[in-house]
Amino acid sequence: MEWHTDCIVPKSRFQLQLNSQILLLGSCFTEHIGKSLLAFRLPALVNPTGIIFHPIPLSKTLVSGIHQTHLLKDDVFNHAGIWRHFDVHSSLSHPDKNEFLQQLENAISTMHATWQKTTHVMITFGTAWGYVHKQSGYLVANNHKLPASHFDKVLTTIPEVVNAWTKILQLPEAQNKQWLFTVSPVRHLKDGFIENARSKAILLEAIHQLESIHQHVSYFPSYEIMLDDLRDYRFYEKDLVHPNATAIEYIWEKFTSACMQQDVIQWLDAYKPVLAAKQHKPFFPETKEHQQFLQYQQAFVKRLQIEYPMMHLEDDLTFFA
Repeated sequence: MEWHTDCIVPKSRFQLQLNSQILLLGSCFTEHIGKSLLAFRLPALVNPTGIIFHPIPLSKTLVSGIHQTHLLKDDVFNHAGIWRHFDVHSSLSHPDKNEFLQQLENAISTMHATWQKTTHVMITFGTAWGYVHKQSGYLVANNHKLPASHFDKVLTTIPEVVNAWTKILQLPEAQNKQWLFTVSPVRHLKDGFIENARSKAILLEAIHQLESIHQHVSYFPSYEIMLDDLRDYRFYEKDLVHPNATAIEYIWEKFTSACMQQDVIQWLDAYKPVLAAKQHKPFFPETKEHQQFLQYQQAFVKRLQIEYPMMHLEDDLTFFA
């Protein structure tokens, strides 16, 4: 008797190589994938302007990064003594206005520099529900906990999402990159169960329309893996909304199998002992046994560096020094 429905994910057109440069933008699920890529020393830039859940503000932020059009100084505002901007996450904020403006400039400049050499882009949509600032008529990326009375809550339509991202995907500099879109498996239940379902349906259909229009666009079913494959609250955090570490690892394994070339998968297997060794916490670092452990790990990393000369392992050699 079958007690589990396995979500089979075929090989994607989106294929990471060892020399790929990856730009990851979007919801908090993007952060999980990006963290794993960086842990394995794969070159990636993750959410330089912070987590953004909604596809329209996310597209605007990416356009700013592509063209290096810095966010307008006149759009910054001070709330509760902290300077903020509606186009970025609250992780970019500062009590000093000039410091905050420098943060914004650095974030856009970093995205622009990365875009120039990016080969692969991964975009994760979180919700189609957005907030329009009443005074400016602006659909914000983050409401920064301003009073709800300052905003109108709106549900973005499929054509609005498709049109916003088609403008980007049609850019000449976007067509020579591989794009992977996914929908965050995190349910936005604060909007309501039915409202979350409507939102996710819009995002899913918009992405599939983009995939049907643009040959350089692919879809990864992280949302379906979470809801239809794992499908059990033991794979959630205590809030019963966010995937736990086991679920994230399971989705990561599906991602590596579908979206990585064989040489990258081999590299992941080769580097795993280094990650495990870095978790080792010695009680007595000065002992002969621990010094031998460090020497062994250094020799192992040096052998990896010879076998994979394109990988930058200098920090690992320093770690075991």
